[in-house]
Amino acid sequence: MAEDNDFEAYIVTEPDNPHDVHACAIYIEEYKVGYLPKVDAANYVEQMTSQGVHGTSCFKLRAKLVGGFGDRLNIGVLLNLPKQ
Repeated sequence: MAEDNDFEAYIVTEPDNPHDVHACAIYIEEYKVGYLPKVDAANYVEQMTSQGVHGTSCFKLRAKLVGGFGDRLNIGVLLNLPKQ
């Protein structure tokens, strides 16, 4: 991966999301670039709740973009999540 492919990303919980109360959006700059997978989002929200964080929260972390070339035309986000 290119060295300049290093971004600040944010996980933003969406407790009012009509599809999933545990939804966690991923933002890079002001752009929503995706969501945590459903199981991971539920686990993340559970961890935040156990630490006393309720409602909408925002957590900053490092990320890299992957794909977007060759036979991997879709672009994904690789997050540097802290260990549980």
